[in-house]
Amino acid sequence: MVRIYAVLFSGLLCMQLQAGIIDPDCTAEKAAKSAAMKATVGVSGRCSAKEAVADSLDVDDKKDAVSDAKDNVGDRVDDAPDHLQRKALKKAVGN
Repeated sequence: MVRIYAVLFSGLLCMQLQAGIIDPDCTAEKAAKSAAMKATVGVSGRCSAKEAVADSLDVDDKKDAVSDAKDNVGDRVDDAPDHLQRKALKKAVGN
C-alpha cells in the first residue's frame, strides 16, 4: 500500500515539474533575456516577445471564451428548428 502511494506521489510530482516545460510563463523580462542571449550566444530561450504579449494579455483565455460563445450559439441554432417544428406540430394537431 505504501508503494502505491509512493508511485502515485512521484507521478504527480513529475507531472508538476513538466508543467513549466510545456507552457512557460513568459514575461517581458524573460523575453528580453532570451533576445539578448540569442544575439550574443546564438541560442535563445523559450520566451519570445510574441509569447510574452500573449501571456500578459491572456489571449488563450479569450480564445476559449470566444470558442465557448460560438458553441453556445451553434447549440441554440441547432435547437431552434426543433422548437419551431414542435410548435408547428402542436398547432397542426390542435386544429
